[in-house]
Amino acid sequence: MNRDKNTQTVYFVIVGVLLAVVFFYFSRRVLTPFIIAFALAYLLDPVTDRLESLKISRTLAVLFLMVGVFLFVTGIGLLIF
Repeated sequence: MNRDKNTQTVYFVIVGVLLAVVFFYFSRRVLTPFIIAFALAYLLDPVTDRLESLKISRTLAVLFLMVGVFLFVTGIGLLIF
């Protein structure tokens, strides 16, 4: 009885993982911008905190960083094309 329950649990885990993989595969075009935004927010938060410690408001710090990232991406784009 216990062995059947363990086998059933393993099957449920395998099916769940396969469903998750299929979901992420078919929704990758929708999820990509969110993943990039999450990564940028995660990477730039310490810089924002540092600017805040220098007595710059968080709004202004985020604005500086957004302009800086925009200029960086634009510069890279101009170099490539």
